[in-house]
Amino acid sequence: MAATQPNSLRLLFASTLVGAIGSGIGGGVEFTLQNLAREMILRGHMVHILAPEGSKIEVDCPIIAITGKLQPSIQQLNRDTQITIISNSVLTRM
Repeated sequence: MAATQPNSLRLLFASTLVGAIGSGIGGGVEFTLQNLAREMILRGHMVHILAPEGSKIEVDCPIIAITGKLQPSIQQLNRDTQITIISNSVLTRM
């Protein structure tokens, strides 16, 4: 992890709730999150990532692993399907 600078920020990024980072389920969210984290670290900021358990990234920063059931991807639901928060889910634990 890069050394922090005097005006550095402490950042907490929250990942997608549909799958662990590195699984590919999160698609562009995974890619964007890793690129943002990498760039912020290069700029001297401290980054932590909140993500579902089992997440692995290519960036040198801590992952705060959240246990629980994954949220179904809204892209796989019908337009009129009601969105619900699953009990014992990653979302409720975040």
